[in-house]
Amino acid sequence: MFCKEKQDAELFEKLFGGKAIKSWPYWKNIGSFERMAELLRADENVPYRTFGIMKYRKDGFVAMEAGSEEATAVTKLLTGYSVVNINARCKKTGYVRIELMDSQGVLMDNYSGENAAIIEGDVIGSQVVWGKGAVKRTPQYGSYSILITAKNAEIFSLSFD
Repeated sequence: MFCKEKQDAELFEKLFGGKAIKSWPYWKNIGSFERMAELLRADENVPYRTFGIMKYRKDGFVAMEAGSEEATAVTKLLTGYSVVNINARCKKTGYVRIELMDSQGVLMDNYSGENAAIIEGDVIGSQVVWGKGAVKRTPQYGSYSILITAKNAEIFSLSFD
């Protein structure tokens, strides 16, 4: 929200009150709609103030940046998803490798090593495939976690269907 004029707590409660904002972690820093209005009008010399709310699906947002050294991340155990999609951007010498591990943390043969999914370039909403394109779905039964290894790459999100 862009504010040119002084805003009051009543307006913010009307705009954001029904969006469960009080249950969000950032709300602890703000504490009240009165404080939100105060923050937006704190400096008369600043012509515009902003306050934004971003909403994303649970388990649908990841942010990771890997430089010239490999970086890794592991998701929590996942169950019930069959498709993994990724938004990522890799430099010319960059990549993202996606492998699956079983519930004991052991790499799964059809989803790791030479069968790992390799992402290169700039991809948006790209379905992750393993086994050089032969395997398009995660295991049908059981839980798994995703091992992400990246170099010279940015990962913006993973989504699960």
